[in-house]
Amino acid sequence: MKKIIRFTLFLVFVFAPVITILAQDCTFYFPTKEGTVIKTDYFDKKGKLTSITTQKVLKKESFPGGLSVTVETQTEIPGEDVELPSKEITLTCKEGKFYVDMDNYMGDVNMEAYENMDIIIESENVTIPRNPKAGDLLGDGSITMTIKNEDITLITITVKIHNRKVEAIEKVTTPAGTFECFKISYDIETKMLLTIKAKAAEWYSKDVGLVKSESYNKKGKLRGSSLLSSISN
Repeated sequence: MKKIIRFTLFLVFVFAPVITILAQDCTFYFPTKEGTVIKTDYFDKKGKLTSITTQKVLKKESFPGGLSVTVETQTEIPGEDVELPSKEITLTCKEGKFYVDMDNYMGDVNMEAYENMDIIIESENVTIPRNPKAGDLLGDGSITMTIKNEDITLITITVKIHNRKVEAIEKVTTPAGTFECFKISYDIETKMLLTIKAKAAEWYSKDVGLVKSESYNKKGKLRGSSLLSSISN
């Protein structure tokens, strides 16, 4: 299967006197210890388990002003004897901001339909600051996927994240334990042939990452959710 993947990250920098920020000044919203494995369960609107994602920390690297972690991700579908391909992603914290991979917001898009086609991706990642506080407004993000077959554009899929806000600091209990989290709410807009608008909320914890998430349709009805099920070193 041939694929062309192009990632364009548009990072906004504030022009100011150069200040050296050490890697430890970054707050990482994911495990950084090599070998750590976390599992996350995903559910539909009725609470039925639809998929399980396993992520393993492969490598941790420090650089001036930041830190990066390479993670292997594997997804399985309960009840189906199909092994989906794993992928590696790199998570980064730089100059006090943690960058969230926009691929996380492509959940409603069935990529199997575009197998053997070329995929061009452009994204502007959302970020999380070092010390989020209730009431903080956070930046927007987007990802655009252009699907081509023999240089002919078949479809363009765009997902936009906006109106991000830190709602509260609260504790969340999952099968993996109890975690102190901050809750981020946001609007999400997916445009394919039609435009679908929805709302969502995510609960993040320092050195753990996404502990819980919920998505709702524009009428406020639950569409799906996720929950951290285990974490082991």
